[in-house]
Amino acid sequence: MTHHLIRALCASTLVVAAACGGAAPEPTPAPASDPAPAPAAQSAAPAAAPAQTTPEPAKDEDGHSHTAPHGGALLELGDHFAFLELVVEPDTGKMTLYVLDGEAEKAVRLTHKAISVRVEAPTGVGTLDLQGRANTLTGETVGDTSEFVATHAGLKGATKVQARVGEIVVKGQTLRDLSITWPGDHD
Repeated sequence: MTHHLIRALCASTLVVAAACGGAAPEPTPAPASDPAPAPAAQSAAPAAAPAQTTPEPAKDEDGHSHTAPHGGALLELGDHFAFLELVVEPDTGKMTLYVLDGEAEKAVRLTHKAISVRVEAPTGVGTLDLQGRANTLTGETVGDTSEFVATHAGLKGATKVQARVGEIVVKGQTLRDLSITWPGDHD
């Protein structure tokens, strides 16, 4: 009998507290002599998603993260001014240099028709002239493009490439002696 009275008082306290905008007190546990309530029916919860196995993009000292959109190595120019991305395809000997914005997300077009790059690889190589590449999808043309390409037999089978851009003009600023290593630290 007293258990029923205690439950009634607790229930009325909850109603009054809720009506007054106050926080409801914690419910009092049922005395040990009462039978345990039947467990509620549980719906099947979806399985947890598998853990992510891909590496996280590299973060700079400001906590920004940048991922090379073409899977190459990134070189930050200034403080988020722009990026260069170097991609080497060892199977074909093709090297591509992309010019990207300060977040490494969008193309930045240059007026260069070609970019001269000094390349050091275990296979030798030397200086390559990466030619501006037209892209009908984006409307880029040689002399107004963000992509520069060259193919050289000396890049076939390369596992590491050091490229040094002598001079490049990005967003009106002349940048000199830029060094980028493929595949990069974050790969």
